Amino acid sequence: MAKSNSEALIEALNDVIKDFNNKISEQFGENFKELNEAVGALLVWQENYKNTIEVTTEQLNKTFDSIKNVDVSIEKIADNSVLIKENNENLNMVLGKVHESQNVVITSIQSLVDVSNQAKESIPNIERYFENTNIHIINTVDSLQH
Repeated sequence: MAKSNSEALIEALNDVIKDFNNKISEQFGENFKELNEAVGALLVWQENYKNTIEVTTEQLNKTFDSIKNVDVSIEKIADNSVLIKENNENLNMVLGKVHESQNVVITSIQSLVDVSNQAKESIPNIERYFENTNIHIINTVDSLQH
């Protein structure tokens, strides 16, 4: 009888354990199913996020390259602006000398104009002088001949 009671108790415990396992499997099975779906969705999101990160990284690298190119261009512009400034200073010196030369030429032309005007005024006087001298010589020669 004790053997039979032990077997009945063992069988009852087995039934309780099977029932407990079924309920746990049922409860955790649903939870594991939901967890598995959530992990699957998380993997899809992670793959999409990975693609987004790759595209963003590529765009950032292009942006950094563009910034480096702009930096190089700005350095070239700065170097060229120094050359332009130096050339402007040289041109200002040349223009100053041209202006001085222009003033000398203008002064020389004015002197020539003055000399020309004096010559115009003197030519009639010289002509009269030669005419008078000529007349005087002719008169002197005529008087010597008579």
